[in-house]
Amino acid sequence: MLEALAALSLAGNIVQFVDFGIKAGKSVRELYKSTDGSIQWLSEIEKEAFDQAELFKTISKGSLKGRDPKLLTLAATCSSISDELVALLQSFQLDPQKNRLVQAISKSFKSHLATSRIKDIERGLLKIRDDVCTRLLVLLSQQQDEMGSRFSDLARLTESTSSETRVALETAVTKLILEIQAKTWKIGDDDTFTSFAKDLTGFITRTQNSERTVRVLKALHFKQLKERQSEIREAHTHTFEWVFDHQSTSNFSSWLQSENGIYWIEGKPGSGKSTLMKFLISNHKTARLLQRWSGAKEFIVANHFFWSAGTKLQKSQNGLFRSLLFQILSHCPEIISDVAPDRWEAEFHEEWGWAELLSAFEKIASLEHLPSKLCLFIDGLDEYDGDHVKLIEILRTTAKSGNIKICTSSRPWYDFIDAFGHQRWKLCVQDLTANDILLYIKDNLEQDPRFQKLKRQDRPATTELVEEIRTKSCGVFLWVYLVVRSLLRGLRNSDRIPNLRRRLYELPGELEKYFELMLDSIEKVYQQTTARIFKVMITAQGSVPLLAFHFLDQEEHDAKYALSNFVPIPLTQFDSLRDEKKRQLHANCRDLLWVTPPDQNAEILVRDRVGFLHRTVMDFLQTKHMDTLLSARAGEKFRPIASLSMMHLAMLKTHAQWTSDGRKVGQQLCHSFVLGTIFYAHRSEEEDEVAEVLVLEELQLWSRRLSLEWQNISGAHDCNSFLDYTVRAGLRLYISNRMPMLFSEDPLIVSTLLRQALRAMFTIEQDLNFTSQMELGVDLSTLEVLLDNGASPNGELPRSDKSVWYDFLLSLETDFPKQQRDPAWDMTTYIDPSRPPPQYPDSDDDESNENEGARKASKKPKAVWLPNWYQACEILISHGAKNIMHRVMLSPSVRGPKYSYVYAMDSIMEIFTQDQARALRQCYKKTEPSIAPSIWSRFFPFRKD
Repeated sequence: MLEALAALSLAGNIVQFVDFGIKAGKSVRELYKSTDGSIQWLSEIEKEAFDQAELFKTISKGSLKGRDPKLLTLAATCSSISDELVALLQSFQLDPQKNRLVQAISKSFKSHLATSRIKDIERGLLKIRDDVCTRLLVLLSQQQDEMGSRFSDLARLTESTSSETRVALETAVTKLILEIQAKTWKIGDDDTFTSFAKDLTGFITRTQNSERTVRVLKALHFKQLKERQSEIREAHTHTFEWVFDHQSTSNFSSWLQSENGIYWIEGKPGSGKSTLMKFLISNHKTARLLQRWSGAKEFIVANHFFWSAGTKLQKSQNGLFRSLLFQILSHCPEIISDVAPDRWEAEFHEEWGWAELLSAFEKIASLEHLPSKLCLFIDGLDEYDGDHVKLIEILRTTAKSGNIKICTSSRPWYDFIDAFGHQRWKLCVQDLTANDILLYIKDNLEQDPRFQKLKRQDRPATTELVEEIRTKSCGVFLWVYLVVRSLLRGLRNSDRIPNLRRRLYELPGELEKYFELMLDSIEKVYQQTTARIFKVMITAQGSVPLLAFHFLDQEEHDAKYALSNFVPIPLTQFDSLRDEKKRQLHANCRDLLWVTPPDQNAEILVRDRVGFLHRTVMDFLQTKHMDTLLSARAGEKFRPIASLSMMHLAMLKTHAQWTSDGRKVGQQLCHSFVLGTIFYAHRSEEEDEVAEVLVLEELQLWSRRLSLEWQNISGAHDCNSFLDYTVRAGLRLYISNRMPMLFSEDPLIVSTLLRQALRAMFTIEQDLNFTSQMELGVDLSTLEVLLDNGASPNGELPRSDKSVWYDFLLSLETDFPKQQRDPAWDMTTYIDPSRPPPQYPDSDDDESNENEGARKASKKPKAVWLPNWYQACEILISHGAKNIMHRVMLSPSVRGPKYSYVYAMDSIMEIFTQDQARALRQCYKKTEPSIAPSIWSRFFPFRKD
């Protein structure tokens, strides 16, 4: 798509030049009638001709990769014509210092001679015009075809069709195609072609902007962006309506329609803070009141829900700002060039860093002419995994903008009480939900036919029971939900009022004690299964497909169930198995887990997912006491990480069995299960120090059987096999286990894997679906494992005359040459000369650099230019990487052949700073002391060590 757009842009340049050239020819003709040797705008035409000449020279010198050869030929012709036009126009200028009569005679003679040249230029321009228009028909048709996918990408991201932009571009491209086909312009009708050129330029600009918009938004978007919000249950019917009451002590309506600043919603665990936030975001009354605040401007509601049990992005400032920026810029793409100018102009592909995100967010807050006002809802500040005080300071600074207000929620922790507790704009959820709790009890308990029967028999007793529930709840909605479910179970057992009251009294008022009681009530026969389920859920740090627990059951009977003897679930048994697992989870875990409503858009195997009822449940299960208890009940040999890896392998095999053709259908989910298996295998190595060799070897076998392409799984064109991926994903123990076998099979494979270890490493992003990400830099631990197990940096690569070491340095020198770097990205700006060899700072993504540190970092380039190549070179040299990497025989002679040598130090000096190169030379002098001093003297001859 980008190549087609680049070709279209080049065609646009050619069209502009043709339009200019035709006008310039006309200007030269006017010179015949001029008496003073120039016309009013001759100098301007000459300057434009010169600029056009320089433009086409730049195009000819640039990279031709992916460009259209036909257009490049036309561009070269344009370059020649532009040079000729410059020379021609300069020849008609009169010099005021010379005799005007002589110059006039000379001008007349030159004009006569130039007539044929002008005609040749015009014929050449008309030929170019016809050729470029012919090519434009193809390019514009391609744009029509690609427009659908471009806007479908944007629609998937923004949940919007972006219809206005799409219609405008589709109309423009259709008009351009019709104009080319009609060829309405002709000689003497310059205005028609000029109009066409302007339309084409406008279309190209809008298309480029749409491409840039999609690129920036894609880099901000992450798959869990709405996951937490979607998992929060909807507010019960007619609850929380009091928040919009003008007479309410909350004052929320007043703040919403007239004030800026921060509004704080605080509440106990389980009181309904997140449910209230979700209710406010989607409520039409919120929109109506915000419209009063925004006045003539439009307003945007953006939100983020922190989730301590989720992925890193769901509980970090990076996730917060990526989420908010994505939503804001989706609605206001016209400000992207202002808030992220580097991203807008350049084709950045790496993730946003912390400093870059903060800088963009601060620019939005400081924009004087922000097209829309912003209301930001940020839920769960207490679930943020970082410094709360610094986050509060950023929010306070942001809320000082006249265009931004922030509504946030948290538990009543001291950091938040100190920041917001003394302000006017706040509410305490548990103090205002008494009527909501009564409404919930009425709709869920009192509507039960058995309860209504008891009510007819003894109305005062039932009324008193309901009031006791409300009073004992202390405003904690989650407690009410659990108690009502318990009472409904009693009613199904035909409990009378005294039994129901006894049941209520026996239920602890505190959530943690309630959870402990629920666990104690689980039958002993289920306790091991329950403990394993909870350990798996805690380890997964997110929701898990319901059917995964079917495989967990199988593990109790066969620890290797997912390997060679695996029996997949027949698709015909899916519905009955799903209902069975729901019942079993309820029996095993009571109400502490819940099954989300089926996602009809998801593949059938992952349509139903299991999550914790509430954050407080996971917090309770992760306490030291409960962790010890669950570990004891689960069994000494049970490792939840290993179970999750095995479960994903089993789901991969089941999914392949269920699809009509496992090689073509459901590839995305297959990739997710593959990556999930590797993800937990990697965690097993990191946390348990155990290599999941059998699981990974079975995964390798099935990836071949399903013809899965590792380039697609990894997103990297140079990752060609399962072993390539495991090396770059850092599965060190597995690789170490396989090395002896690999040496016996083919030593060249080991050289290939060592070269892979020197490429960008892979990390797997955990989500509803697992995805692979690349990080610039080398996994040094994996590199050392390979070298310590016998891999040689001087080993020759397959189908190449280069060693691993030579190829690595060559790629660095080619891909990141110093002379092509912008000075602002110079590595030396990071180097502390007092510390040889230089050490690299942490990435800007590290949130320890927040606030002032981050602001300073935002003035520096991203650390993308500072991967750990230097350390990799140190390790390779210490393991025998040779300075003389390659030699070529120049000519034979009587005294012996003469050779040309390729030295590693030449490349090192080209890639690294002087201090770094000097330090690496010292490493070489330790490993190759026999090399003659004369060879070393060619490096840094101007200074002795």
